[in-house]
Amino acid sequence: MTREELNKEMQEEIENAEHKEKRKKVVVLILKVFFSILLIFTTFYLYTTYLSTTNLIVKEKRIISKELPSHFNGIKVIQFSDLHYGTTVHMEQLKKLVREINKRKPD
Repeated sequence: MTREELNKEMQEEIENAEHKEKRKKVVVLILKVFFSILLIFTTFYLYTTYLSTTNLIVKEKRIISKELPSHFNGIKVIQFSDLHYGTTVHMEQLKKLVREINKRKPD
């Protein structure tokens, strides 16, 4: 083999190694992006499914209206929503919710 052929072979090996390194960097970058998105999605899912559904938010509103009959004066009404029973709220959480509602002594 001549010197030129050896140089050409070595140059090809160097170029192949550079291409391999570039591909490796791209694959690593893609994996980092994928796992970052997966982590963000998983965190969001867990938060919205388990953490944000366990808090009781109480908002008290006084309703004053001439359209309400006078016998409604002083009546306390409690309304709750978005229970999702069976998916994220189970019997123990439901019992706790009922206790909290009863503490407020609704009519």
